[in-house]
Amino acid sequence: MQEEWWYVAEGNTKTGPASVEALRQLLLEERMTRQTLVWKEGCESWTPLAEIDELRELTRNLPPELPETVAQERSSVPLHDAAGKKPEPAKRAFGRVVAAIAIFALVAAGGIWYVMTGPHDAQKQFELGFKYATGDGVPKDDARAAEWYKKAADQGYAEAQAMLGFSYLLGNGVIQDQEKGCSLIRLAAEQGDKTAIGEYNLFCARK
Repeated sequence: MQEEWWYVAEGNTKTGPASVEALRQLLLEERMTRQTLVWKEGCESWTPLAEIDELRELTRNLPPELPETVAQERSSVPLHDAAGKKPEPAKRAFGRVVAAIAIFALVAAGGIWYVMTGPHDAQKQFELGFKYATGDGVPKDDARAAEWYKKAADQGYAEAQAMLGFSYLLGNGVIQDQEKGCSLIRLAAEQGDKTAIGEYNLFCARK
């Protein structure tokens, strides 16, 4: 019959019974130490494990106990949450909160596409311009739309060239300029943009 030991677990709770092999495993997993109080039938009182002759062998190959100051620092850091998962470092969690607030603010301002992708992402600049032109999630503003179309058009983005050209044809957000509008639409059409080809044939092609 295996000897059955009781031991004092974290929170001063009596736990057991446990075999000698189970105690060995608990020591290896650092769920108990040399100073953990143990008891079995026949013992006069609860005694630190390392002071019991028949259990002292279990601690022979274990590393020494941490100095008291290190142990206190270690115990103050939560290793697992209630679900058994390691919690995120406080700095990382705080950083995520700050990032979420910043992203929310950028979305409200209508500039998230520009900030997320950098100042030279023509596609996102065009998309932001289109949002200003249609009032999609931001206040409708033809002048701002034209500004963003121009940023993308200057990089040769065909859709932006076509939309900026159409803005010049109609005078939306810019001073109306038929010649400049057709020039931009032609550049987009030469890249194969179907909308630009249709606009050019409809508004700019000479009869």
